[in-house]
Amino acid sequence: MVSGMIIGPDQYLMGSTKTYVGVVPATRLTSLTGQNGYISNAIGLSLTPGQVKVLLLS
Repeated sequence: MVSGMIIGPDQYLMGSTKTYVGVVPATRLTSLTGQNGYISNAIGLSLTPGQVKVLLLS
């Protein structure tokens, strides 16, 4: 699949099954992301923490 989108939106594909924020699973430091659109054509992961006060490892 080829996409003409550069630096498109991303979405988390997998979150924690033990910790929820509201009704959505919390994302971990190494959660998988799909990138470049709603139907993702590239897989990545988060390597930088969004906040340093809470580190979710589950």
